[in-house]
Amino acid sequence: MIRQTVEIGFGRSSPRAVLRRSYALNNHLSGEVVIPNGFTDIEVSAFKDMKNITKIVLPKTLLHIDERAFCGCESLEEVVLPEGVESIGDEAFCGCRALENVRLPFGLRVISRGLFKNCLKLRAVTGLRSVQRIEDGAFWNCRSLAAIEFSGKIETVGIYAFYRCERLEKLSFKGAVKCLKSHCFDGAGFRELFLPEGLEQIRDGAFLYCEKLRRLVLPGSLLEIGSYALAGCVRLTKIIFQGGVPAFGQAAFPSNARVVCRWNQDSRLLMEARGFKLCRKQDEFALYLYHYPETAVLEFEASTKDTFLLIFGIREIPARAYCGREKIRKVLIGEGVECIGQKAFADCKRLSDVSLPKSLKVVGEGAFRGCPAEASALYKK
Repeated sequence: MIRQTVEIGFGRSSPRAVLRRSYALNNHLSGEVVIPNGFTDIEVSAFKDMKNITKIVLPKTLLHIDERAFCGCESLEEVVLPEGVESIGDEAFCGCRALENVRLPFGLRVISRGLFKNCLKLRAVTGLRSVQRIEDGAFWNCRSLAAIEFSGKIETVGIYAFYRCERLEKLSFKGAVKCLKSHCFDGAGFRELFLPEGLEQIRDGAFLYCEKLRRLVLPGSLLEIGSYALAGCVRLTKIIFQGGVPAFGQAAFPSNARVVCRWNQDSRLLMEARGFKLCRKQDEFALYLYHYPETAVLEFEASTKDTFLLIFGIREIPARAYCGREKIRKVLIGEGVECIGQKAFADCKRLSDVSLPKSLKVVGEGAFRGCPAEASALYKK
């Protein structure tokens, strides 16, 4: 345990006392660590890749934790956060593979980008009463996360926020949430889901491959459902709209979808125009079956999970992002993507079908190198 005090980073006249990486290195930290009171900030990467720490108790004076502060602390099982912490930076606990339970401070308003990314054993996160925004990739690949509850009003749930949270069965919003961004629950383990009144947008691919989802209840406030929002939800047979049917994009529903919504002529015309057939009308509600699924739905469902790649909601595909993935045969890149990085799809030897957005401006060198000639020709503008 650390008991001694140290010289702080900003000098005696500064109200900030910064715990620097040199402090962590010089103390040869391992096992259970207690940081003494006095520190207000933990600097970028202060404890990064310190693989022997199993528990850390942070000081009551702490206000800010900077980016990647504990990233890669693979043996860290427990962190005690004081209530006064106001901000936690991007990827602060990324890769803490042994971390199981976290209680966040009451005043924390933002779950930052990649905060718990690849925390494979993380089962529960509490203290979310004041959270207003969940940023991109916040809980990416937290495969043991089973339940999460938000008490306040959430502005947005970010892109890939709960990506591959395959055991996440319980999600509760006690307040409203306005927007669910692309891929935010891609691969989550929901069986039944009730989304709150106040939700206006479900973006492209938001619930892609939620293969256990059977029943989904959507609020009357919903205005838009994006393309492929529920694609790959192979067990989803009951979708209930508490109001009318909102606008929805290409291949938004799986072919087995049964939709219940309030009966009116506008809803009927919209549903029938998109291949649904009125099955039954009772009182104020109507049941529609997906009688004639659109071609995009059938093409998607004819492909296996690893062969058809959908990319939505980002501006740039990073360099080498999908390099060497030999199972990929088809890629659909959504509107808004402006740049494909160098060698992003290099050596995807079976990739022969690429759909590109009008928004694309830059294709990096070798982006499709090693792919079939047909795919290479497609990206030329």
